[in-house]
Amino acid sequence: MFQRITATTQSLQYASGAYNRAASIVEPTGEINSWTLEKSLAYNEQLAWRATDDSVVINTTGITAVDTTNPQHMVRLSSAGLQISDDGGVTWTVGVSGAGISTQNLTAGSINVDNI
Repeated sequence: MFQRITATTQSLQYASGAYNRAASIVEPTGEINSWTLEKSLAYNEQLAWRATDDSVVINTTGITAVDTTNPQHMVRLSSAGLQISDDGGVTWTVGVSGAGISTQNLTAGSINVDNI
């Protein structure tokens, strides 16, 4: 029983730390703070320029990255949000926009929405 209590305590401490990290990026208004956005964009910019299997095009439609090993897979960043295409750009699905995050293309494991 002591092992269960210890394991549960450790699990709660871990979850509390993860919650605190997530909570620190959100302003009281519910918006993501600008420092987090700037840091994230800078990090992702470095990833984009270091990518060896991507072709990056910057034009009036936004920044489009194409997987050169599979040109059907494309990602576009524009003022409309982050869009995803799996048919070479014929159709686009919005993943992230000013209205929120679309879970239509979410491929992460399971998500417990009670914790969101």
